[in-house]
Amino acid sequence: MNILIDMNLSPLWKVVLNKQFPTEHWSNIGPGNTPDKVIFDWAREHQYVIFTNDLDFGTLLAYSQSGSPSVFQLRSFVLDPARMGDAVLKCLIVHQPQLDAGALVTFDGEKNRVRMLPLN
Repeated sequence: MNILIDMNLSPLWKVVLNKQFPTEHWSNIGPGNTPDKVIFDWAREHQYVIFTNDLDFGTLLAYSQSGSPSVFQLRSFVLDPARMGDAVLKCLIVHQPQLDAGALVTFDGEKNRVRMLPLN
């Protein structure tokens, strides 16, 4: 499972996530002002899971009725990889089968919600 970190999260997440998964930050791929739809399409084409704090990717999944890309939404006020990294990694590992199959996983640091794709 490859992970693409959205621009709204620190590139420092790459250090944490690379412990378990091949990871890229969008800033190493394209401009910071790239529209979400372009990032969404790139992730689908290159088979990456989008790691984001942005609700727009869930909206794109709902409107597109697509089975990919999977999206992992970190819905927490604490976005520091040093503080949240272990919990995020555990959640990613637990839900890797669903993310590999196509899912929207929302994680708030304690609870998670998994919705399989395509979204209804």
